[in-house]
Amino acid sequence: MTLSFSDRPGPRERHLRRKYRNPLFGNCGEVTLQTLAEARRKDLADAETFRDELLKLVEEAASLPAQAESEVILGLKERLDKAYERACGLAGDQSRSKQAIQRLLQVIMRAVRKGAGNDLLAHQELDQEALARSAHFELLEQPLLADLLSPDTPVPPGDLMHKLFKPHG
Repeated sequence: MTLSFSDRPGPRERHLRRKYRNPLFGNCGEVTLQTLAEARRKDLADAETFRDELLKLVEEAASLPAQAESEVILGLKERLDKAYERACGLAGDQSRSKQAIQRLLQVIMRAVRKGAGNDLLAHQELDQEALARSAHFELLEQPLLADLLSPDTPVPPGDLMHKLFKPHG
């Protein structure tokens, strides 16, 4: 039986695809139509939940007062960073969500820069943070990295490389 995988799978389906007929997984590489359907169902449910959560996050950002406390702004920035990380691992086309998150982060970072005034050290640190965020977001475009960094990773510890390459004997 040959299985047909989605073009833009979520993390559970991607992990099944990695395992499917892969000799590195031995008997664990067996994938059935039922396990594939269940993985897709869970992946799509996660994407729908994320969409609702992102909408609330955007509404929260839009309703911030002009003079919001820096703690509130930095907390929102942290949550947006996490949302981007999560979006990279979800099923379907998440490009619009990721673009919206990036635009919000740009607005927030402009406000943070403005708040830093003429503090050169603060501006240097913000520049370094921007470079680190850009590199992090670029790495997250690799689905395996997004899956491994997810707190809800579908990749169990036993499927990681150190287990796969144990000595024969």
